[in-house]
Amino acid sequence: MKNLILIKKAVFRAYASNISVQASNSFSVTWVGTLKPRYAKCFASAGMTKVDGQAYSEHLNYLRMHFVKGKVYFILDLAGGSDLNNYPLIVLNDSFKNGNPAWTWDGSD
Repeated sequence: MKNLILIKKAVFRAYASNISVQASNSFSVTWVGTLKPRYAKCFASAGMTKVDGQAYSEHLNYLRMHFVKGKVYFILDLAGGSDLNNYPLIVLNDSFKNGNPAWTWDGSD
């Protein structure tokens, strides 16, 4: 592996353009963008390891990124998650705000 990109806190549009929702359903959303020339040859995947300095290993990995063939995919996947009442998590809204994917979610009760 030649290059490693560590994204601590990034603005999606800083490394991609033409960003849109590629697919969505009640449990997941996939945003896709065209990588800018500097990143166009990246081939990588990423997931969450820490949130506010705390290990994220106890939870499902809801957020993933894939850098493949000049595209970046940001994937929100709530499948398998549940709220405090043990109801499945669902995506209520998906959008793009301030250069980043945005969403709201809730339990399905």
